[in-house]
Amino acid sequence: MTAPLLLLLLLLSLILIGFLYHRIRKQQQIKRKKEQAGREAEQGLVPCFTCGMRIPREGALEKKGRYFCGIKKAERTANNQDFS
Repeated sequence: MTAPLLLLLLLLSLILIGFLYHRIRKQQQIKRKKEQAGREAEQGLVPCFTCGMRIPREGALEKKGRYFCGIKKAERTANNQDFS
């Protein structure tokens, strides 16, 4: 083989290796993000008593052991029902 052909083959090989490396890294990154999102979803989510939407416990409003996603819902439910 001639020198230019060998250089072209080497260049194409390096491009292919770089592409495969990038693809594998991207797939691993996507997998890690999905796993992290799953862990976050399992930890600390509570359902809103009124609408059932799952919200982080830290951001939820709690009234008498029940969680709400908004102030108006919590006040409206507290005024309309005697939940003990």
